[in-house]
Amino acid sequence: MRLFEEVESSGDGYIRPLEPHFEYIQRSGRPEIIRVRNLLESWFADYPENGQNSKLNMRKRLRGNKQRPYIPRERIFHEAFFELFIYTVLLRLGCEITIDPRIPETDLKPDFKATHTTSQQTFYVEATVKKKDYPLKYETLFNRITWALRQIESHDFSISIHHFRLDPDIEPVLIDGDLISYARNQLCKAPQSNYFESSDLFSFTGGELSLSFCPLPDRYKGVSLVTLPSTICYAESTIRSGILRKGKKYPQLDKPYIVAVNAMETPFGPQDGFNAVYGPNGALRKNRLSHTSAFWSACLLSPSMLGSARIYQFENCFALRKFAPDFPCLPEYHFEADDHGKPRLTFEEGLTVQQILGLASHWPENKPRPKSDIWG
Repeated sequence: MRLFEEVESSGDGYIRPLEPHFEYIQRSGRPEIIRVRNLLESWFADYPENGQNSKLNMRKRLRGNKQRPYIPRERIFHEAFFELFIYTVLLRLGCEITIDPRIPETDLKPDFKATHTTSQQTFYVEATVKKKDYPLKYETLFNRITWALRQIESHDFSISIHHFRLDPDIEPVLIDGDLISYARNQLCKAPQSNYFESSDLFSFTGGELSLSFCPLPDRYKGVSLVTLPSTICYAESTIRSGILRKGKKYPQLDKPYIVAVNAMETPFGPQDGFNAVYGPNGALRKNRLSHTSAFWSACLLSPSMLGSARIYQFENCFALRKFAPDFPCLPEYHFEADDHGKPRLTFEEGLTVQQILGLASHWPENKPRPKSDIWG
């Protein structure tokens, strides 16, 4: 079973607006993206098949064939990719892995149960991808809008959304039929010219939602987005949200339990993960999460960013079961007793993502860029 189709790649352009990540990796002929595609294919080849169809399910999620109502396809892709990434990291660290192990006397199933083949240490890992709830509300609603507009059959026009606004304090309710009916009527009135001026924008208002759109000649396929209101997001709060959500999911387990969070927000700095766990508003200030042994934290980890990706381990000092690996593992923040016997937070170097996966820091580029070309 292959992940990607064996078709010839073409084109060296960049990802198009609203183009699914997987489809771009499949079609692109850029050398960097071909390397990404080959790496994902090799990871997928290592992913096991079992009685629960885990490999088939992983393939469907990565390819966008397993949809959930109103859940953006890109979110499903990134969730599946992060699980595949965590599986591969555990494999490269020398672990034997069980996928979706059932917790005795419950219906709960963490993502992975890993046993290090040399030390025989066993632990559970739950992987999650988090975005701020506020932009997710925008993203989910925009997904509904594009779905509604795609229901309109027009041989002459496609649709470009120019303006999209939502009251952040009100839960949106969109009557899809009203939008479809309005858009269809406007398209019937639109002239079949080669381009449209800004005066050709049509506005729709429904409850807390307002948007404006214009028809495009049919050579522009699909529903495209021109502008979407930006929302300021902080990786720290997103990591904290993921830790609290997954950290409270399971009862006390028979082995250490790790929560791995990939925050799909631009990090403010390297201290985001630290503050999300230990800071004044950190997760452990709100809940001791004593059933969770440690946290793995990453930001914006995606297939093309593996060369620069960073992931750190943070010890939970309140955990009833500690996770202290006696095999080479991730860079870690943990507590040690100082000269007076008081706990002191210490950083210990570990294996980087690039060392674990055998990737160069400039990957997927073929060679490092000249220093003058590197931002900052």
